[in-house]
Amino acid sequence: MQRKKFSSGCTLFIILLSGILFKCSPKQYPDSRVASCYPNRPYDTTSFQWRDPSDSVLNLLSKHYSRYSLMVANAAGLLTLLTEYEQEKIKAQNSTDALQRLVVLEHKEKIINRISLFRTQVASVAAELDCEGERADQLSVYVEKIDLVRTRNLTVASVVTGAVAGVAATLLQGDDANVVAITGGVASAVFGLFSLSSSKKVEFKHPRNLLHDLWFLPQHSRYYPATVWNMLSHSIFSNSKESSVAYNLRRSWQNYSALEPTDKKSDEKIKLLMGDGGLYSADDLKLRANMINQLQASVKLIDQDIQGLLSEVLQEKTE
Repeated sequence: MQRKKFSSGCTLFIILLSGILFKCSPKQYPDSRVASCYPNRPYDTTSFQWRDPSDSVLNLLSKHYSRYSLMVANAAGLLTLLTEYEQEKIKAQNSTDALQRLVVLEHKEKIINRISLFRTQVASVAAELDCEGERADQLSVYVEKIDLVRTRNLTVASVVTGAVAGVAATLLQGDDANVVAITGGVASAVFGLFSLSSSKKVEFKHPRNLLHDLWFLPQHSRYYPATVWNMLSHSIFSNSKESSVAYNLRRSWQNYSALEPTDKKSDEKIKLLMGDGGLYSADDLKLRANMINQLQASVKLIDQDIQGLLSEVLQEKTE
């Protein structure tokens, strides 16, 4: 009778010990549903949407600006201002009126102000992407810590449970020893298996998803300033000139991140990354952070093209 009580007590002890160790991992995590990175005032996504420039305008302005800079100017909605500016410069050359020179300076100031606005829009999108990338990266580190603690506790539970069961089995005889040994062995194996497949998931929301338009490539973006989207979505601004920066990014994600929409698992990950959010593992959060960082780098590179256009305006190229 005492042996049966001892056997039952050992079995109960094994279960309780395993349960305590299993529950040691923290459950609280930072609030990932707060969209702290989003702009308080939405970007202007309608002004300066892309329109193919006429040959007559390009031929007129190509005497003063490079063809590529004119495409950048078109993305910023600057071709009309540049045309007026060059026309006013011609008038000033044929006039001794000081007011005409002031008109030229006013047009130049308008162009520089528009370029400054363009640059600010690029910087704003880059800042939002930087914030979103950090947000995903920080949460991935936190989830990894939870996974590490959980794996450690499960491993300890497996080892201690097996050890306790082994010691108890040697002190008992017959059926009681078998019951304790089997219970301990099964519990140890279960916790060992759990430790190998430990993967915490947390809710991560992003209703304003800057990856969405890069994946679906709409003609007009609902998230990006039209000027920035013009640069990302037209092939003239990529190094290859064959496909847009946005398309090239999507293709790299498909190739290197296994996001080809060909199977159910991939489709679910695409829906998670490109949608409004959901349950993310640490690996998913890292993938999202890497994708956002790639996109951020592409957006920042737009500033090189803006710099080229600004240089030509300031130098008043006439070749």
